[in-house]
Amino acid sequence: MSEANNVNAAAEDFLGQWEYTKNDEYIMLAIVELDGEYQAAVSWNESTGMTKEWEYTLKYKDGKLVCDSYGLKSEINESKLAAQGDVIDLSDIMKTTPNQTAEFYMTSEGICWNNLSEGSAKDIVFKFLQNVG
Repeated sequence: MSEANNVNAAAEDFLGQWEYTKNDEYIMLAIVELDGEYQAAVSWNESTGMTKEWEYTLKYKDGKLVCDSYGLKSEINESKLAAQGDVIDLSDIMKTTPNQTAEFYMTSEGICWNNLSEGSAKDIVFKFLQNVG
């Protein structure tokens, strides 16, 4: 993939619903502003059938939206759903989840998501889908 040029984006430029598709993977990103804070939700459906979900509270800093505190709310996959039936105790899942930090930055091709806790995902570029709200 060609290296996209970083864009010095305003915080408002990130708002909306974005998506990434490749083969059987589909990732949805929604970024909204609530009471002066930026919130991002990521839902990742992998080709294995596993779904991971992240929620971040972000701050605008140097042209990026940055989460530098605890950001992962839940990581649920079908095996945990099957093992626990219909009732999911998120507190158990959260106890085993590592601290998450991340940043979202704008390029000429879309938004890049850099999950700093799990290594860079620079090849994931979200394309704009629609405005939210």
